[in-house]
Amino acid sequence: MGVAVWLKAYGRALIVLPVYPLIVQATADADIKVPQRDAAPTDDEQNAFLNSSRTMTMATNGPSGHPHTIAMWFAMVDGDIWFETKMKSQKVVNLKRDPRITCLVEAGKTYDTRRGISLEGTGEIITDPDAIFAVGVSVWNR
Repeated sequence: MGVAVWLKAYGRALIVLPVYPLIVQATADADIKVPQRDAAPTDDEQNAFLNSSRTMTMATNGPSGHPHTIAMWFAMVDGDIWFETKMKSQKVVNLKRDPRITCLVEAGKTYDTRRGISLEGTGEIITDPDAIFAVGVSVWNR
């Protein structure tokens, strides 16, 4: 309960991104052989990959037009991706001006094990204290 008050007191906001994944596949160099999948990952595979990750790279359009990227912990709530951040953060300022957002989750330690999901969508700023609390708990529990 103290978390909800703390989040509200510091002007926190949530950014919601519906999951519309674009699958990222590495292009092999001439000298490197990369196993290719016969088909794109299923929805269950994509959700499992997202649920196994804690950090997502978020990109918004900065004030100069250049991408503003930052690593963010995220929550999965009812199939949607949620971030919790300060209301005055640069990413929130950017999304108020231009709601387009791109995010990436990637994994793999070697070239042949690289994989990732890129998400494009529109960020929505949510200030409801109950939603902020639920997302904060979800992020903490991951």
